[in-house]
Amino acid sequence: MFDSAGDAMLVGHGRDDVYCYVNRSACGMTGYTFSELTKMGLKDLVHPKDLGKVKDRWEKRRNGMESSCRYEIRIVTKKGDVIPARVTVTECRREGNDLTLAIVRDIREEKHFENEMKKSLGHLKKELLKDRSKWETLNMDLYQSQQAVSRLANNINNEKVYLEEKVNVTIVSKVMPVINDLLAEKSVRRFWPEISSMAEHLKSITTKSKLHLEAVTELTDTELKIAGMIKKGIITSEIASVMGLSPLTVETHRKNIRRKLKIQHSKKRLSKYLVMLMDG
Repeated sequence: MFDSAGDAMLVGHGRDDVYCYVNRSACGMTGYTFSELTKMGLKDLVHPKDLGKVKDRWEKRRNGMESSCRYEIRIVTKKGDVIPARVTVTECRREGNDLTLAIVRDIREEKHFENEMKKSLGHLKKELLKDRSKWETLNMDLYQSQQAVSRLANNINNEKVYLEEKVNVTIVSKVMPVINDLLAEKSVRRFWPEISSMAEHLKSITTKSKLHLEAVTELTDTELKIAGMIKKGIITSEIASVMGLSPLTVETHRKNIRRKLKIQHSKKRLSKYLVMLMDG
């Protein structure tokens, strides 16, 4: 179980903070060999700017102020790459020896997801705030959704099920109805591509469909925007006008979408298939 764990796991002697055993994931994450890591301590892998945090927590454990702790740091690999990580450290005693178990989780995808969500929400918020009186309600709902997603990312280990449900309810009951209204509002027509892309990313959070998740991952940002508008029944010429593309370019994107969704040889209507795939 230790060697097959997805997270990096490192066991060290409490007295010298040098690892005596590490698993395969630790080697994979850091780029160091087993032999190299067992001559190192956590402080040897930590970004210089995070050393103060690590030393502070180490002193608290040594003085008996806490037996275990969890915090975020940056790990520097053998190649010099910087990886954001969440570290859980636990002190234990086995056969008369004080041991320290450090579990290090790579949270790059979690941070990327959180940053992209904040960026998208921030862009939409900036545009909508130009008419504060009209979009005040949407602004509050988007803010609440952002806060819920942030809490999901920070507490995913302990509160995953509860926060996922809260995010799903907020998105489905509050955010999505407003976004659907925006897609029907001609006055914000020039923002349709971004709004459509936002809608599909939000739905990918709430969906249980593996096909939907694969589609959102497989399609480029431009293809996802076009797919969202096709699903809403917006015709090629109008999509081309909104996105500043030629109708021929939009048709090429439609073909690429069909190919990536593996329906290029099917007679299925793309708009209906997208509704089934993304809204079903």
